Amino acid sequence: MICMRTVLLALAALLLGPAAGCGPQVKTKVIEIKPDAVGEVRSMLQAYADGQPVSSEASMYDDLVTRLKAVDPDKGEAFAAFVAETRKAPAGVSARAKKLLGKF
Repeated sequence: MICMRTVLLALAALLLGPAAGCGPQVKTKVIEIKPDAVGEVRSMLQAYADGQPVSSEASMYDDLVTRLKAVDPDKGEAFAAFVAETRKAPAGVSARAKKLLGKF
């Protein structure tokens, strides 16, 4: 004879099985994130002001200067001067970053 438990499991599978795939469709939305040169520079300057030494991010300086000048020429020029000074003397980066951070 068929066990009552087997009958209940089969009945549950028949009733709940089709419902598992039903429901509203999930819509996918693509969000475009535009790089924020001012925010990137501000974040970098804050890290330097907090004592972080110059490291691999220095390879992005020229790109950041170009992008920053396109958005805000005055800040771009100020950051370009910061970059030039930092390349000459990386040891004083914290003080220079604190000074420049006020403009950002």
